Amino acid sequence: RLFPEMNKPHQACLYDVDPTVDPVTAGAEFQAAWRHVYAIAHPIAPNIVWDFSPGNDAFNDPNDNPLTLWQDFDPGTAYTDYTGSQVYNGSATSGLTIQTAPRFTNFYAQAATRGQPIYLSETGAIDNPGVVNDPQQRWFYSMSTQFSTQYPLVVGIVVGDVNANGGDYRLTGDGETAFINMAAKKNFSKMSP
Repeated sequence: RLFPEMNKPHQACLYDVDPTVDPVTAGAEFQAAWRHVYAIAHPIAPNIVWDFSPGNDAFNDPNDNPLTLWQDFDPGTAYTDYTGSQVYNGSATSGLTIQTAPRFTNFYAQAATRGQPIYLSETGAIDNPGVVNDPQQRWFYSMSTQFSTQYPLVVGIVVGDVNANGGDYRLTGDGETAFINMAAKKNFSKMSP
């Protein structure tokens, strides 16, 4: 996961321009940097797995409409093995599921056009057992039931099991149980190319 979320302001130090102001110029610089690192590393370490992982706002605008900003940064499938992004359910009350989350469905639809396996490079949901349809439990349960049938290109996830970024994403209770059950599913049994 080289230079994750390369389209975000906190990555401006990588470029001569702010990637949020001039994504075309920043994207060209990013592509050149990625390909340069790949050209050096791949011959001596051919087993490195390359995860192209733009921030989710490269796939979604603030109103959750699809964006194609990620294309400005895409180094090309000849230089990557996976497409990833970060998709969280940050609501303490929403029974949002993976298939009803525009931030995921927009990402998946666009990432699938690259024709490579898809990784959720970061994901998580706030646990709130005090509400009907605990967000964390529903989030991971929906992944468990939907990935193999509706989203077969998803081959792995990285869970943010932390209390940070304005929410408590630690796995607990029914959410933890749903995660464990999901991880035991056949489509998650092999995680590398």
